[in-house]
Amino acid sequence: MERALDRALDPFPFRPRWWVTCSELRHERAGDPEFYRARIGEHLGRKKPTDSKAFFRFRTYRGIGARGLLDVAAEHGWQLDPDKKLRPLRQVDLIRKARQDTT
Repeated sequence: MERALDRALDPFPFRPRWWVTCSELRHERAGDPEFYRARIGEHLGRKKPTDSKAFFRFRTYRGIGARGLLDVAAEHGWQLDPDKKLRPLRQVDLIRKARQDTT
């Protein structure tokens, strides 16, 4: 039920930054940053190769911070979008790095 509620409300930006689900709060209280890293990695792993932009709202990475988000994103070939205004307490915008062909 929490996942359905989360998916239903995710497109709407009116939720407060501090709003989290019960499961997120449990992981945050337990000091479990791997929950947030896995969530971000899973989201970036689902992106199609043609997708070049992504963004994460604060509640998605609040357990590891913006720096932790950028570390996980770099492992998946993403970097901070230089064209967007930096707002780490609201959301982080990412772009996919251009691949270097070694042929």
